Amino acid sequence: MIRHLCLVGYGAMGQSLVGCWAKQPSPMIEKVTIVSPHEVDTKSVMGTGISEAIWVSSEDIHTLDFHEVDILLFAVKPQVLPLVLPVYGQHVAGLADPKTLLIASIAAGVAMDTYAYHFPHSPFVRVMPNTPVQVGQGMSALMGNKHCEEMHDTLINQLFMPTGHVLWLDKEAYFDAVTAISGSGPAYVYLLGEALEAAGKKLGLPAEISETLAKHTLQGAGAMAGTSYDPLRALRTQVTSPGGTTAAALDVLMENETFTTLVENAVIAAHNRSQELK
Repeated sequence: MIRHLCLVGYGAMGQSLVGCWAKQPSPMIEKVTIVSPHEVDTKSVMGTGISEAIWVSSEDIHTLDFHEVDILLFAVKPQVLPLVLPVYGQHVAGLADPKTLLIASIAAGVAMDTYAYHFPHSPFVRVMPNTPVQVGQGMSALMGNKHCEEMHDTLINQLFMPTGHVLWLDKEAYFDAVTAISGSGPAYVYLLGEALEAAGKKLGLPAEISETLAKHTLQGAGAMAGTSYDPLRALRTQVTSPGGTTAAALDVLMENETFTTLVENAVIAAHNRSQELK
């Protein structure tokens, strides 16, 4: 069990992670300290997976004893990191052995060199999760720095495996593409669902029925994709009978590769934005 996790930032992703950890069937984290400028209802944070939770204002981090923290996880927006990292860097530098504290971050687009400047002697793991971590169906890509040892990899695996699938990378250059595909990807899927829902209503379906059909279609297709050993192309072919209704729809979507090109351009735009955030 992880003794003490300090989570800096409590936005949508931070809340998703904590929500997943708290729902674990057995104790996973003994104590979680949430650092946020806004007060956190710690009673709602605790669950079978989290034994104790406390809130510390961003202005009062000097009250934290970093000697007792096992993992320091940054979950703030990338734009906020330049204000946050120098403060925590000073606290970690004051430790007798900075290698005893594992640093991790889920901030999109921020390179590992940025953290190395503030935590030059600490093990660090960069993580790119996505929002389905809240329901244990997330996709998290990870990479550790040169100070990481097997025990650090084990700690991070223990932290993120309950949130879904974990994929370790061997090149940091992959992160921009990972961010554009799995990090931002849920939004693309939801947009497809919105389009299906709108089409259903246009065809005369009541709004509630159209929404239910769209949501459960996405849920079922995603579950099949995640559990099948078949490639996505094969799964698509299984649904498509020659001359049938699905084929008629795909003829529209795939005409002149319009749909594929649109998705590729969208992912490239997200990839480029990830690079700009560095």
